Amino acid sequence: MLVVMNQGFVEAVPALAVMNQGFVEAVPALAMMNHGFVEAVPALAVMNQGFVEAVLALAVMNQGFVEAVPALCMMNQGFVEAGPAFAVMNQRFVEAVLALAVMNHRFVEAVPALAVMNQGFVEAVPALAVMNQGFVEAVPALAMMNQGFFEAPVLP
Repeated sequence: MLVVMNQGFVEAVPALAVMNQGFVEAVPALAMMNHGFVEAVPALAVMNQGFVEAVLALAVMNQGFVEAVPALCMMNQGFVEAGPAFAVMNQRFVEAVLALAVMNHRFVEAVPALAVMNQGFVEAVPALAVMNQGFVEAVPALAMMNQGFFEAPVLP
């Protein structure tokens, strides 16, 4: 689970404390995100144990997910079809990630490398559009998220 984000991450980014309670429960399917983000974003060392290595191809999200859509374009339409376990991220991702609203300001202050997430992340959370601008440049390993992901359905 994303419980790993509670140990250290919350301490490093107090504003993200909300991610400890609710987020993991809301998005249990993201359990595989436990391994590896640090290599790409040292400041997120608390999230280590694999996210980056896996993110390179989102192998952790596999279960036919990566093989189905290497470019992660499935994150736009048919996400559920590609990864049933991620149904929560399809049409109602924002509702499950409302807790991430805190990432708008203090998150950037704590993690300069993700400064790009500051401009409009919360405001554009429904489509996660901000991940298209700068985020990829800041985290090359997430380059595959550039196409499709930022075009995720916008909730009303």
